[in-house]
Amino acid sequence: DGDSLPVNGEEEWLRPGGLIVAPLVVGDRIIGAVSLAKTAPGSFAERDFERCKLLADFGSIAVANSFAFLEAAERGDIEREAAIAADVQLALAPKKLPELPGLSLAVHSSPARGVCSDYYDVIQTKPDRAVVAVGDVAGKGVAAGLVMAMIRAVLHLITASAKDAATLLAWVNRGISGKVDLDRYATLGLVVADASSGLLEYANAAQQPLIIYRAEADAIETVESKSVPIGVERGTAYSSRRLSLGPGDVLVMYTDGAIETMNEQGKQFGRKNLGNAVQRCHAGTAQEIAAGIGDDLALFAGRSRQHDDQTVLVMKRAKR
Repeated sequence: DGDSLPVNGEEEWLRPGGLIVAPLVVGDRIIGAVSLAKTAPGSFAERDFERCKLLADFGSIAVANSFAFLEAAERGDIEREAAIAADVQLALAPKKLPELPGLSLAVHSSPARGVCSDYYDVIQTKPDRAVVAVGDVAGKGVAAGLVMAMIRAVLHLITASAKDAATLLAWVNRGISGKVDLDRYATLGLVVADASSGLLEYANAAQQPLIIYRAEADAIETVESKSVPIGVERGTAYSSRRLSLGPGDVLVMYTDGAIETMNEQGKQFGRKNLGNAVQRCHAGTAQEIAAGIGDDLALFAGRSRQHDDQTVLVMKRAKR
């Protein structure tokens, strides 16, 4: 009714005669409204209200179609980038892990849909020596894949050197620092393994702590070495730690996507459960241990959607 509407001024053209408002509804959501004002004295007729509702229905359909088109286009772009990222990740992953005397290696790798951020590699430099790398690039998609390609290229160039793990890590850091945006940094852990003696050198750039199953003690040991990621500061100095694997010992390197796997109650898998899985499966081969960890992760997650890559690399020294 025009008599109950506010008057915006004394001028005749500012005095409304009536107002109709009809909602724009998409699904169960009201996303807007169509409003019609009548400046001439008098109220709208019933047929005017029906026409306004019809106009609102047509508007709702047009908006819904526009939303659907934009969503489909965005989903298509994401899926195309995810496909490219998956191809990059597949190309970077080693086709086959090398065989070292007395030392077996295996990996559980489960990329999340639309995500490409984990990197793992085993580079054999001598019949009984290998450099093992596990890392995680900040960011997702093609950009993360390109940073991974840079890391892999530098590693494959420098690992023939007899330098220790800390020096290798520092060289990788210098190789990518300043070449990528700061939001494209990466965590990276390196283990240089001597298969004949079981001696290891470990250097870490903000990657997850190592988990080691000690066969003699039947216990889990955690080895942590804190430092900043690679790609942040060109002059970062890293340190090496010397370790050893005894007969039957198992070393596990992993990314945060594994221990941060969530179940349907929102609880994370955690490092403790990962250690428990290693201890439970320790008697098997490296491949069996990796598969057992993958089974535990899947069982824990249930029907929950995987939100990040899972990478778990297992190294086991043979029993005498």
